[in-house]
Amino acid sequence: MAAFSLSKFKDAAISGAERLLCIASYIFAYIEVSTTFAAKAHLKSDSIAMKYFYVNYVAKLIDFYIRNVYAVFAVMIAIFIYASNGKLGGSKFARFNIIQALLLNILLSCVSALFRDGLPTAIRESAIGLMIGNSLYIGTVILILYSCVYIAFGRYPKMPILSVGAQMHVRRGRD
Repeated sequence: MAAFSLSKFKDAAISGAERLLCIASYIFAYIEVSTTFAAKAHLKSDSIAMKYFYVNYVAKLIDFYIRNVYAVFAVMIAIFIYASNGKLGGSKFARFNIIQALLLNILLSCVSALFRDGLPTAIRESAIGLMIGNSLYIGTVILILYSCVYIAFGRYPKMPILSVGAQMHVRRGRD
């Protein structure tokens, strides 16, 4: 029977908490993609469960975000600056994943703005626009789930361009 080691327990607890924090940082990206694309993806579905999930959870999250958009943005920017400079502490693994999640949020902000403001209404509200919006929403949710699974297992999720950007920020920050 293995003896209980307080130091191993402490290391495991810190690692677990760090991974949960990394996973939680993807909430910003999920909220961003949901504000533009979730309503159509959920409410145009025939599934009662998807409509229920949207009305009872996602819509409330979007409402909170819209009412507090500047506060959420300020928190996100502060986390990004502190994580990229290494001032939050934590391992390079945590900093990398937090920065990557926030870079994903920034990318989704640009895509959402282009979709909402750059596409003509006739295209945006057509079957093609619905297909593009649903693809972006479902693709982002899958990407977030992929990242969460990898983080839970202690691995680095790889995303083109975003991973390189996150690595650059981690390298220039403190160790």
